[in-house]
Amino acid sequence: TRLRPSNCSRTPLVSTKTSKMQATNDVGQSTPEKEDEEVFLRALQFSCSAVFPMVLKVAIDLQLLEIIVTAGPEKAMSP
Repeated sequence: TRLRPSNCSRTPLVSTKTSKMQATNDVGQSTPEKEDEEVFLRALQFSCSAVFPMVLKVAIDLQLLEIIVTAGPEKAMSP
């Protein structure tokens, strides 16, 4: 299974492979590797959840959406 926070499009994919037997054996057991992975995924989720609202706020403050609408679909945007 590949995990990626839903609101983070540019985060690296984290691969987790678990067999049915391993999944049953892991119930109730916590390994340092499993805990590290859970901590990593939670930190990734927190960092990504803050990025989108900040980018959206800046885009609104700079009126980028209005500029794009005014320019129309035929215009190219450049810095």
